[in-house]
Amino acid sequence: MFSLTTLAGLLLASSSALAATQTVVVGQNGTKTFTPNNIQASIGDIINFQFVAGNHTATQSTFAAPCTAAGFKSGFKPANATNEATFSIMVNSTDPIWVYCGQTGHCEAGMVMAINAATTGNKTFDAFQAAAEGTTRRVTLDFWISGTATSSGAASGASGTSGAASATASSGSKASAKASSGSSSASGSSSAASSTASSGAGMTVLSPTAGAIVFAAAMAALM
Repeated sequence: MFSLTTLAGLLLASSSALAATQTVVVGQNGTKTFTPNNIQASIGDIINFQFVAGNHTATQSTFAAPCTAAGFKSGFKPANATNEATFSIMVNSTDPIWVYCGQTGHCEAGMVMAINAATTGNKTFDAFQAAAEGTTRRVTLDFWISGTATSSGAASGASGTSGAASATASSGSKASAKASSGSSSASGSSSAASSTASSGAGMTVLSPTAGAIVFAAAMAALM
């Protein structure tokens, strides 16, 4: 007759045997892509991010804020043909997991992926990617007649649930170093703090016409 301990061990072994490992190639052929970028995974599955070119990240976000960190982070993984790097997560729930590259401009260029995204409705992978590509930096320009023109750019973080995965990171010769972030349920949450950067333009606006010229120059500099 099996003891409870033996039975639990057999169930655990059976569960582990059923778990699958899926590989996602990051930066394939020097592109800003996750390949594949839309997958389905079961609880217990391992998602192995294989960095093969460039300097990218695999960073968890939320559907509402595609390019804002809210969960696991691989950190930057510079890689090339002779020096690949890996980062792995274990799927702990069937909730969608949203992932993006944290390299400057890459998320906005559509370098995102999804795990267990819905195939219909408003929260599909395609909708997530479109939202990422639509992310812009908000710019406010204030002008005063006979005043000083200033420009400020604000980037605000977002709160998001980040409990769908635990992470294991490795790089170089693929020696593993475990780093856990997230929990075994989808109840964990993390908030990214808001940050605002402001810089004075150092120009004196003497008339509405002059203000328009400064505005045009500032916008040109931001493009």
